[in-house]
Formats: sequence, structure tokens, C-alpha cells
Amino acid sequence: MHNKIISWLNYILSFLGIASLVSILAVTGFYLKPDELNFFKVIIRIIIIFFIVQEVIRLILYKNVYNYLISRWFENLLAIILFFDLVFPELFLNLFSNLLPHLNLSQISLIYLGILPLGIIFSVITKGLRHSEFISKIKLNPGTVFVISFALIILTGTFLLLLPKAVPYGKTLSFVDALFTSTSAVCVTGLTSVDTSSCYTAFGKFIIMLLIQVGGLGIMTLTTFFAVFLTGGVSYKLKLMMQDLLDQDSIGAATTLLVRITVFTLAIESIGAVLLYLSLGGNFSSPNYNYIYTSVFHSVSAFCNAGFSLFKLNLMDASTQYNYNFLAVIMSLIVLGGLGFPVINNISTLNPFKRKTKRLRYQLTISSKVVIITTFCLIIFGTTIFYFSEPFAANPNFDFYGRYIHSIFLSITARTAGFNSVPTELLASTTVVILIFLMWVGGSSGSTAGGIKTATFSVILLTLWNLLKGKDRVEIFNRQIAEETIRKSLLIVFTSISILFIGFMLLLFLEPLKNPMDLLFEATSALGTVGLSRNLTFYLHTSSKYVVIFLMFIGRIGTLTFLLSFAHPPILARYSLPKENLLIG
Repeated sequence: MHNKIISWLNYILSFLGIASLVSILAVTGFYLKPDELNFFKVIIRIIIIFFIVQEVIRLILYKNVYNYLISRWFENLLAIILFFDLVFPELFLNLFSNLLPHLNLSQISLIYLGILPLGIIFSVITKGLRHSEFISKIKLNPGTVFVISFALIILTGTFLLLLPKAVPYGKTLSFVDALFTSTSAVCVTGLTSVDTSSCYTAFGKFIIMLLIQVGGLGIMTLTTFFAVFLTGGVSYKLKLMMQDLLDQDSIGAATTLLVRITVFTLAIESIGAVLLYLSLGGNFSSPNYNYIYTSVFHSVSAFCNAGFSLFKLNLMDASTQYNYNFLAVIMSLIVLGGLGFPVINNISTLNPFKRKTKRLRYQLTISSKVVIITTFCLIIFGTTIFYFSEPFAANPNFDFYGRYIHSIFLSITARTAGFNSVPTELLASTTVVILIFLMWVGGSSGSTAGGIKTATFSVILLTLWNLLKGKDRVEIFNRQIAEETIRKSLLIVFTSISILFIGFMLLLFLEPLKNPMDLLFEATSALGTVGLSRNLTFYLHTSSKYVVIFLMFIGRIGTLTFLLSFAHPPILARYSLPKENLLIG
């Protein structure tokens, strides 16, 4: 009888989660009449009452009350908060009014009604992650689950951007433009088929920011983090999947890394937002809420290497193009986001002051050293080329320091960030070719960046260098690179070039009147999840937009991961054949 009641309570909780989701979408996404809004207010109150009642029943049925309160602390705390909201309905509404004084009562009420059911939805999701039988039945490999999760986020984002309140009143957004924006945000690319600043409302821009954050971290990372933080754990099957996906030696190491990834991200983005706010002229004595929103959005976009901006001219806006402090913060966030979470995690463990510890160079892993050195060399290479070859360096409005800042900014943003502080369509041919190369290389493994990745590029260069020196193996920092790593690097380069070639040829076929160099630039930018464009994206035909969408999706997943997601598990041969050399080269 006890188990039957618990089972029914789980069904009720699932239904409450669905009802809460529908209520949030209705209240925040649609323009409701007063009577319709009052109807959903009543529905939300009923949902809250049922949630509190089922939590009380669970508490009564549970044998060990202390363990129950500890294991379900989030649900119990949420039930107490919602109970106080029922008893004192004006308490939290007044709190929101004090926190958001720049909003009117109607706007605060909508935000308030939207936030109330969120906790219930979180409760349902985390409980499902911890005990769901569906997860334990998944037979797909982690790469396939990774691909499917991103596809589901993109479709969800598309639906949210099609909500009436996501665009200005009276305007509509086509499905392909909503899908394009959602894909670009989730795949942290930054290419846009419509103007973000004018086409979307504050609600629509907030959705885009959430999609960038979720896409940058990955839905599996976020859900695992919240499940661990809110409920103390997740299902064993999900832990195994995350261990394989993150290539960790143990389940505990994978879970710890996920939590650290999320904490690092939120901490760096928070610091970046504060610095951007100050660079815009904001102060804390009299907060400027427009500056706060702008700073948070650009901090998330920069660290996730997304390239989305709230300014109509991106960072060519008058308030940012000559604001070198603002650009410096953006560059720092881009570099940190592009280094990759394993490198950031490694750097965070460095301790140069503790006695009897290894030197810093020995505390850094081989992967971290390769990533940092390659990143630094690519930035210097791009900056030098752009400073001496690019015509914008002769812009009379740019002094020596300004030319240097914009050169280094272009070199950094080309490696998957997508912000532009100078008009990309006016860049010289030399600059465009170098940009295409940098976009193709991209950032580092385990980061929000795209491209073939810096480590892959380094392995290919080292393989070629050792071949020229007559060595039969690849060595670096007194270590030998595994043959499997070299084969994987070659496969990544081959698949990347192949998919880029196919995408470029399709764009050439669909856009015969466009400049081929611009189309190659667009295809590389999409596959590298960069977001730079030579003023071409707005003018693409619908069929071409789908090609770019596909390239962005593959670029975020990774070309090799995308192809392997469709492959069967490897079959170990129980026999061997005579080896034969082929005439190649």
C-alpha cells in the first residue's frame, strides 16, 4: 500500500510539472487578456497547493523523517516557501518590487507568476534524473546521446522563440529564422539571419542568453550539476554516460569535474559581468539596470564564445568600439572560454607557494601545455598579420594603441567567438584568408569553442615536423604521443575538410550570384561555430540557411563525434591478415 501511494504521488508530481510548464509558457510567452491571466493565476495556486499536499503526505509516509528531510531538502524548502506565498501573497511580490524598481507592477507580476512554478519543474526533473527507469534503458553510446540532447535543445529554443512575446507586438518570426537563431545560440556560433537587437523583445533576448548558456555548458552537464546540487545525486546509468563522455577514469572524477565546470563558468561569467558593467560607466551606488542586463548578456556570450550582441552593430557600436576596457574584458572571457574546462581546472589546482611541491611546469598536464602554447602562438600570429596587412590599421580614428587592440581582438574573436569590432566585409583578402584559417582551427577541446581544436592542429604539426626530422614517433615534453591520438587527429582534419567542402559546394550551388570567397567564409564560420560574416547571412535564401544550420550543428557537436554517433560499436576481429604496403604519395 505504501509503495502504491508513493507511485501515485510520483504521477501527481509529474502532472504538476507539466501543468507548471504550460502555465509558465502561457503567462510569459503570450499576450493574455486580464481574465485569461486571472485564470492562470488560479491554476498556479492550485498547482502550488497540490505540490505542498503531496510533499506533506511523503513526509508522513517516510519512516526515517531525518533522512527524508536531508535527501529531499530542496523539495521541502520549496514547499515551505510556497506555503508562505499562499499565506502571505504580498510578501514575495513586494520583495520583487524592491529588487526590480525599474519595472512596473504588471511586469513584476508576470515575472513573479513565471518564477513560482519553476521550482516545481526543477523538482520533477531532478527526481527523474535520479530515479528514472527510462535512463537506465538507454542503449545508445554517449556521443549519440550528446547529439540528441543538442537537437532537443535547439527544437525547444525554436519553439520558445516562436512565442508571441519573444518578438515585438504585432510582428512574427518565420520558422527558419527561429530555428537559425536557436541553432546559432545553442551551438554558440553567433550567426544571425535577423537583427537580434530589434527583432527580439527583452523576453526573446533572455531566451537567447539561456540557450547560449545551456549550449555552452551542455544540457547533460547542467542537469547533472543541478541534480547533484539539489538532490544529492543522479542515476548510476547517467553517471556512467557522463564518465564516458568526459573521458574520466572514474565516475566520481566525472561528477566532480561536472560540478567544477559549472562553478567555474558561473564564477568567471559573474566576474566578467561586473567588469563589463564598470567599463560601461556603471556604478553600484545608483545601479543602471540596462547596463547590468547588457553586461550579463555579453559576459555569457563572450565566455561561451557565442558572439551574440545586444548592439545593432555588434561591438562596432559607438559605446564599445573605442571602449578598450570593454573590449579587453570581452577578449579575456573569450580566451578563458576557448581554453577548455580541463585546462581551467588544471590551472585552478596550481600552487606555486606550497612547500615540497612540483614546479609549475610540472603541475601543468601535457594537454594544458599544448593548449596554452598553441593558443598564445595563434593569437600572436593573427595579431601580427592583421596589424601590418589590414587597411583598418590606417583608420585615422585609431591611434597606435587602438590599432593594436583591434588587431588582437580580431585575432582572438576569429577563433570561434564571432564578435566584430570592425566591419568584416571590408577586410582585405589577406586578412580574410588568415581569418578562415583561424576559424577552421578554432579553440580547445573540452571548451565552448568549435573548429578542429588547437590540440588537433598541434598534433598534426608535430607529426609533420617529426616526419621531416626522420623520427618514427611523435614526442613532446619528454612524452610520446599515442598512435591513437595521431589517428584521431588525422580523422578530425579529414572529416572537417570533407564536411566544409560539401557545405561550401552546396552554398555555391544555392547562391550562384554570391561571392565564392564570402560563401567559403560563411561556411567556415558556421562549421567553426565562429559567427563572423561578410554581411551575407541576412541575404541567404531559405535553403542556404538550412545548410548553414546543419554546419553549425555539426561544428558544435564535432565532426568526428557527429559521424561516430551513427556508427556501430567497434567489433574486435578474432583473426589477422597479412600486411601489405600500398604505393601512396
